[in-house]
Amino acid sequence: MNISNGQQLTQIVKGPITDKVSEKALVGASVSVESLTTSALSDVNGFFILKMYLFVALKIIISTIGYQMASIPEILVTTGIEVVLDIPLEQNIASLHEVAEKKKLSRPL
Repeated sequence: MNISNGQQLTQIVKGPITDKVSEKALVGASVSVESLTTSALSDVNGFFILKMYLFVALKIIISTIGYQMASIPEILVTTGIEVVLDIPLEQNIASLHEVAEKKKLSRPL
């Protein structure tokens, strides 16, 4: 493929981020590429899009409050191919329990 006039090919990684149990969309989840500044947030439908200008194997890291962080190693992003990921996240029960305990302890005077 010949690229002229300073054009760059964009590589795209995209997909929905959902709760593993309820399958509901997770809004505002952070999706980043390890060792790069490339990142995105999931929208109101839980959908994210990462656009990059490189052709390598990437490690994608997904995180949001109240859920266990997930990572997907060695995703191969190549010319002209969109990589679609369906990412279910598990709730971080310990984190939610800690919030409930802290709320119980604070009583008005």
